[in-house]
Amino acid sequence: MQLQSMAAEKLSPAAPPSDAAIAIDDVTLRFLTPDGHMMTAIRDFTMTVARGEFACVVGPTGCGKSTTLNLVTG
Repeated sequence: MQLQSMAAEKLSPAAPPSDAAIAIDDVTLRFLTPDGHMMTAIRDFTMTVARGEFACVVGPTGCGKSTTLNLVTG
């Protein structure tokens, strides 16, 4: 299944920590499928990685690892 458009929604405003290299706060990411349905890829996700900190994202296939990294890198 090929996904067409992507939209990220920030559900609640919050200031990231000033030392954060990466700050994701309560993000939901939905895709519009070719048949017009919405598919939620990430729901209510929060993650902070401080500068100089090493982080690893692990999980089963299809859980949103690559989607999250693509969201962070733009």
